[in-house]
Amino acid sequence: MSKAQHVGQAMPSMTYSHELVHAAADAPPWEKILFGAVNWLDAMKIGMAFGVLLGALLHTTLKYYPLKIGKNLYLNSVKGALVGAPMGVCANCAVPAACGVTRGHGRVEVALGFLFSSPNFNPVVVMMTFTAFPLVMSVTKYVVLLLVIVLLVPGLIAWLERREQIKPFTDRDDAASCDLAVPAEDCTETFWSVLKNLSAEYGKHVWMLVKPTITLMLVASFLSAAILTLLPWPTLLAQVTPSRAALVSLVSVFMPVPIALNVMFAAQLQA
Repeated sequence: MSKAQHVGQAMPSMTYSHELVHAAADAPPWEKILFGAVNWLDAMKIGMAFGVLLGALLHTTLKYYPLKIGKNLYLNSVKGALVGAPMGVCANCAVPAACGVTRGHGRVEVALGFLFSSPNFNPVVVMMTFTAFPLVMSVTKYVVLLLVIVLLVPGLIAWLERREQIKPFTDRDDAASCDLAVPAEDCTETFWSVLKNLSAEYGKHVWMLVKPTITLMLVASFLSAAILTLLPWPTLLAQVTPSRAALVSLVSVFMPVPIALNVMFAAQLQA
């Protein structure tokens, strides 16, 4: 039995039973918020590290080998969704990966298709959804997601590009670094020199993603822990009304839960 299990009752958690530090049931709100944020950060450290490393890898790779994508926004969004489905990264971890696509001169609709698909169309999540909910609820969820990926994302990008062409979110020096022309007098680059240059590029791209990721993770962890601790959940869930359901849905949108936990939480709410 862990030390945490000896003290009181577990506080509500964004990561289910994962606890690095434990706050007793009668602990002050600031302690529950602090401990909840720490527990979420600890639970997400591996997934977010994977997301940052994958995003930097995509950024580096796509700079030298750009995606061959046509001008059909609808097809591009579907392509991004097809790539994202088997990746199996949650919404939090998929954001750095999608940033790697846009920073690597990829299309925005491809990144958004990846972003919506990866946390939801993973085979494990699909199976959990259809197991936990009635068929009509599960089908409704995936119909809405397909409409978002196939119609809403490319439609929104097309509407925005009528006013101004959307450019990838890249640094000013990216275009220069993509020039792979080798001078005629020097075409004998060694393997180690290429590896050194690529490693330096990759390290720079990792750092570019680490800075905003850590900042956003800290903000998200404390805000969501505060919402989880301070909102009167028993009162909100005691009686289902349209206004209360809308409020719970709105709050849930901003909860940074790991992959598939949204399915578990929703199944508990239904029960």
